[in-house]
Amino acid sequence: MKHQQGAALVVVMAMLSAALLLGVASMQSALIDERLAGNFRASVQAQMVDEGLLTSLADSQHVDKRDAFLNSITTGAQALGTGEIYRLQPEEQDVLLDRGVFKTFLSHLAVGGDTAKHDLLAEDIAIDIKKLSNDRVSITARRRGQAPYDSSVTQLRFHKTDAEPQWQLAGLR
Repeated sequence: MKHQQGAALVVVMAMLSAALLLGVASMQSALIDERLAGNFRASVQAQMVDEGLLTSLADSQHVDKRDAFLNSITTGAQALGTGEIYRLQPEEQDVLLDRGVFKTFLSHLAVGGDTAKHDLLAEDIAIDIKKLSNDRVSITARRRGQAPYDSSVTQLRFHKTDAEPQWQLAGLR
């Protein structure tokens, strides 16, 4: 019998090791891509909720409540000063938007019937009203902790008129 060197075994083991490393690297890349996609989806959903709330607030169905509330924070003894910001409390959001509107909107999102996720989304929303002048306000919906002037923040601007409804939508950003 001839004495064998065993070079084929070493070459095959090296090739298997290289294939294994390539497979592990691909799996890690796929996992990172999946996480990025999930984060993007959550971000888009959050922005949809913000835009949905502001659209609801701008809707003619809520005009009387909106006008009364905006008048109360822009005029009178407790009025905001120019440039001041008022954060709506959850109970004020419920009064202005009707709780059912918000719940219905959340149920149409991908979180489906998961009421725990609905409550988390609802608690995470901050609606700020900034008095720009005596007859102009901006209303911003954003995630708590999100920078006020982040590019993904949704903002409506209203101006006061003599016509009905008093507060007219002036723009969306």
